[in-house]
Amino acid sequence: MTESNNAIKCVVYGAGFVGQELARLIDEKGWQLVAVYNRAGDKVGRDIGEVAGLGRTLGVVVEDCDRADYSALEADVAFVATTNILSQNMPAYERLLGAGINVLCHGTEAYLPYWIDPELAGKIDALAKKHGVTFTGGGIWDASRIWSGLLATGPCVNIRSLLHKTQTECLRQGFYWADVLGVGLPPDEWRTRMKASQTDWGKSVQIPSVSVVQKLGYTIDVVTNGFEPVVRDYDFYCTGLKKSIKAGTALGMRFLVDLVTREGVTARTEYEARVFEDDEVEQMQWIIDGKPGNEVHFIRKDSGVASAACLLNRTADVLSAPSGIVDIIQHGPLKASVVG
Repeated sequence: MTESNNAIKCVVYGAGFVGQELARLIDEKGWQLVAVYNRAGDKVGRDIGEVAGLGRTLGVVVEDCDRADYSALEADVAFVATTNILSQNMPAYERLLGAGINVLCHGTEAYLPYWIDPELAGKIDALAKKHGVTFTGGGIWDASRIWSGLLATGPCVNIRSLLHKTQTECLRQGFYWADVLGVGLPPDEWRTRMKASQTDWGKSVQIPSVSVVQKLGYTIDVVTNGFEPVVRDYDFYCTGLKKSIKAGTALGMRFLVDLVTREGVTARTEYEARVFEDDEVEQMQWIIDGKPGNEVHFIRKDSGVASAACLLNRTADVLSAPSGIVDIIQHGPLKASVVG
């Protein structure tokens, strides 16, 4: 690690898949990793260099997040990489914002807190402002789902509708997602399980379309959610699961979001989270029906690294932002951190 008196001081809260990648990137950038927190378990008490597979220690031991003392913590930014749920992450926000540290959260709902839960967002905003720091939600959706949509609308002088189509490999952040998404189930059984478990992905899948439409200045009147199984009419071998997926059974879930604005412009999201065939890549599309019409295709490579890298590259924006909640859409397009 390159030592620098001007290196950004970082905290990683959550030492899982994304948190470990963040630790590796922070080390690579020569920034200062001052603390790592995780829930109780076998990672606590071990050096994060060992946990993250660096093959050497970094001199930072993973602490139990519920037992740690945050009162003397000094850092510029804290990366929260725990759950996607705003309310479940609230203890982390209170601890870190309360210590006067800017927060960049990887949780999906953190992208648009006021859309997800206005009351809770108000508390986060007030806490951040009280301590003079910024709260922003970010991650891989930043450039690939949200800002790519805005770039696609840039040349338009008139818009009739927007279509956002996405394909995400569900195993990249854990094999448990195969069970969550009903991979391998016949459609009827799939629907029964999803209904029985009251699977509700809430407002989070609405965030890309809502972010883009709101940034364009439209007023949202109606938003509806739906979901359906993704199926193929042929068998294929899933390398990640090391087994065959039979024709007609679920590869995962397709989330459907339909949005209508007061001005008559509509937006639709078709978001597939599923297992992939070997030759498939993660890709996002925005198709704009307007004057002129436009399409943007965003191919995601090495998405495991990208999730953490997008957070890292938002740091400069967050450190220069006003206090309180500042959404990704307010910061501007994501910029590379390859210089400086």
